[in-house]
Amino acid sequence: MSSPYTYSIGDRVTIDPAVAHASTRGVTYRVTRLLPVNVVVEPVDGGRPVKINPPTCGPPPQGTPPPALAPAASGP
Repeated sequence: MSSPYTYSIGDRVTIDPAVAHASTRGVTYRVTRLLPVNVVVEPVDGGRPVKINPPTCGPPPQGTPPPALAPAASGP
């Protein structure tokens, strides 16, 4: 059975605000692993990975730069 939700490693997504916890609402994630049913995503700015079902993912907010153009995190 094929799914209409197709993601690739490196895609940027957000979690649907209707199902997101307060700490994950509005955060942009990068897809890091594709599992048979779920995907594993990690926050672009660093943090804990989250395993979620693809239908709960949405596109990143407007104005989010593509991965190659995203600024590198600066150290202290």
